[in-house]
Amino acid sequence: MSTATPDGDAFVTTLWQTDIARWAPNLTVKLVRGGHWMPRNDPGLVARLVREHTRQVAGWET
Repeated sequence: MSTATPDGDAFVTTLWQTDIARWAPNLTVKLVRGGHWMPRNDPGLVARLVREHTRQVAGWET
């Protein structure tokens, strides 16, 4: 499992977003620059991260 967490989100903190590690022992966390509205303000970054994750899970070349 993989997650990207904005480093500047004052509402949904990195800890809140990554506390699932106890249920997902293979959790990979990618810290990205941004705040609470990062998905809205930088949709290209979100698309790139989803594409990278999909390629990794599917075993495709990057």
